[in-house]
Order: sequence, then structure tokens, then C-alpha cells
Amino acid sequence: MQIRRFLRSFLPQALIGVGVGIAFRLSLDPNSPRDAALYLQSGAHGALIGIGISFVNLLFMRWATPHLKRLPLLVEDLSWSVAMLLGIAVTFLAATWAMYGGQPMRALVPALPLILGTTFAVALGIALLTRVTRLIGGRVLINLMLGSYQRPRIERRIVLFLDLAGSTSLAERFGEVAIQRLIARFFVDVDPAFADVGGEVLSYAGDGVIFTWRESSKSRNGRAMRALVDADDAIARLKASYEQEFGVTPIFRAGLHLGDVSVGEIGGRRRQISLFGDTMNVAARLQEAAKSVPGGWVASAAYLARADLPPGLMARDLGPLSLRGRREPVPAYALERA
Repeated sequence: MQIRRFLRSFLPQALIGVGVGIAFRLSLDPNSPRDAALYLQSGAHGALIGIGISFVNLLFMRWATPHLKRLPLLVEDLSWSVAMLLGIAVTFLAATWAMYGGQPMRALVPALPLILGTTFAVALGIALLTRVTRLIGGRVLINLMLGSYQRPRIERRIVLFLDLAGSTSLAERFGEVAIQRLIARFFVDVDPAFADVGGEVLSYAGDGVIFTWRESSKSRNGRAMRALVDADDAIARLKASYEQEFGVTPIFRAGLHLGDVSVGEIGGRRRQISLFGDTMNVAARLQEAAKSVPGGWVASAAYLARADLPPGLMARDLGPLSLRGRREPVPAYALERA
């Protein structure tokens, strides 16, 4: 997972940096000899800058964004722009010194404003694309652009319904504004656990969210349960903060199922990918059944037959459950922390 996270964070920017570095050599010195070694050097120079920019962005997202998330989006974007501009300048100078030494770096100083401006524009474009991707999901964005689901088709999907336990009583206790703040913060705090294992956000509704994964190998199918454990750990680490701000630590319920769904594109001006079918209904009803199950996490036997349990999690047989709206009971298990 660490290797995959590293590649996802740095490889695209490094490859873009290679292209930008070669393009700069062509544009700034078109009469230079067509020496492969020079283009290789320029590509490596651009890759170093790309990796440096990714590192600055990663640091900003890790350390600054949590403190800025309650401020207006404009403040966050302006802060990010300043941090990136400074990071690009430092990264460019460091990469240039490493690749060319002092004398060539002094020769590049006159072109520094153009280089920094172009690099910043490229980084800003990547950041805007990243923000859009974060809002609707990378795979969803690609599918919408390609029109992959203009005609609905059947796919095997893992579906996870997750909601905040006791939100109705909490709303009566705190009021609508406070519970909205609690729900918003809860979603922000648990989202990395699901994003790290490739969970797509299908939709938010009130105090609930639907995540989905395509069926894969048993080890990869277990990612949904690993995300539950990681999200639970994240809330536990933030317990003191929640208690201080809200006087309560959120607890969440979950229903997990795997099966066939109809995947299609819906909407007019605002389009999205939607999932339909009995699999969605079963996952939603399992989430409802989780209200009466200690721990609050329930998975169908159909899902567990195709997924490996992650370390630290046990499955307790609940037998066939009678779910609202279904004539046939659904065999299910309670997922419990070991």
C-alpha cells in the first residue's frame, strides 16, 4: 500500500515534469545540438522539480489543510497558491544546482520569472484537476468524460452503506447547525481511510454515505473492511478533540454487501454515475439491521465469501436476517474488532 500511495503521489508529477523539462529545452534554446544526453538531463531536471512540487503539496495537505478546512475555500486556495509558489522557487533552485551546478544556474536566473510562472501555471492546473477529482472521484470523472455508462450495464460491486449512529437524538440535543458541523467533520475525518483503499464515494445523504468498489480478488475485496477499521481508529485518535468541541465521540454503523448492480449515467446539467438493483437494497437494509447488532457493522455472507478478513477483525455468524422489504432472509455476519 505504501508503494502504491507513493506512486500515486509522485509518479504523475514526475512524468509531467519530464515533459515540461524537455519542452523548455526546445523553447529556450531551439538551436542547441539535438543531443539525447541533454534532453535526458532536462527531463531529469523537470522530474526533480515535479517530485519537489508534489512533496510541497503533500506537506501542505498533511499539515496545513486540517487547520484551514473550517475557513472559506478561497482562503485555503490562496494559502495553497502562496505555499506552492515558494515551494516551486526553492525546488527549482535546488534541482538546478543538483543537475547543472552553480554556473549554469546563474545563467538561468534571467529566465527564472518565466520558468516559475510556467511551472506554477502547470501546478495550478494539476491542483484544480485534483480538486475536481476529489469532489467527484477520479474514475467517475473519466467515465463521465468517456461516456462509459451512457448505456447502463451490469457490474459486480462491493457496496458499503455507512451512517452516523444516533444522529436524530443528537440533532434534538445539539440543534441542526451543530449536528451539521459534527456530520461534516466526521465525513472529513473518515474519508482518508476509504480513499486510501480506492473506495469511490457514490453519494452523501444526510448523515450517511455510500462507498463502492469493483469486485476483485479476495484480498482486495477485503479493503472495504480495512477501511472500516482505519476509520474507527481515526475517530478514536480524535476522541479528545470531538469531546472538547461537541461533547460526544461519533459512532458509525455500516452495512456491506456484494453483488450485481446496474451502473448508469443519470442527470441533465449535473450528471453522475448511479447504481441500481437489489444489491443496493440489501446493503441499505443491512445497515438498518446494524442498529441492533453490537459494534454496528454487518456484512452479508455473500460478501464475506469473496473477501479476506483483515487483521484485527472477526466475523460472528448472525444467521439469516429478515430484512425490511425482502421475503427471503439474508445470511449475515457481525464484524467485530478483535
